[in-house]
Amino acid sequence: MGKRLIQRMIKTILFTNTRPLETVVAVQSLLWGGWLLIPQSTFATSPAYAILAKVASEGVWGACVMVVGMAQFVAVHVNIHKWRKYVSYVSLSLWLFVDVAFWLSQSWSTASATYLVFVLMGMWSLISLSVQRKNCG
Repeated sequence: MGKRLIQRMIKTILFTNTRPLETVVAVQSLLWGGWLLIPQSTFATSPAYAILAKVASEGVWGACVMVVGMAQFVAVHVNIHKWRKYVSYVSLSLWLFVDVAFWLSQSWSTASATYLVFVLMGMWSLISLSVQRKNCG
C-alpha cells in the first residue's frame, strides 16, 4: 500500500491542474508588490529587507513584482501553456530570490516560511506544466 500511495502522490503532483496554484501566487505577487508601492518605509521595518534594499528600492521591487503577478494572472486565465510555463519560471525565480534574501538576513522572520510556500507552489506548477506539455504532444 505504501508504494501505491507514493505512486498516487507522484501522479497527483505531475498531472494536477495547477491553475489555482498559479492564481494564488499571482494574487500574492500583486498584493505584495502593491504593498511596497504604498508610500511608507516597509524595508525599514525589518533587517530581513536589507538584501532586497541593496538590490533595488521598494518602488522598483513593488513595480517588478506587480508586473510579474499581473503577467502570471493573465497567462493563467488566457491559458496559453507556453506563457504559463514562462511566467511561472519568472515568478519562481523572483520568490526564490526573495526567500533566500530573507534566509540570508538571519532575522528569523515568519515571512521566510511563507515565501518558501510560494517557491514550492512555483516548482509544482513548473513540473506539472512541463510534464503535461510532453504528454500533450
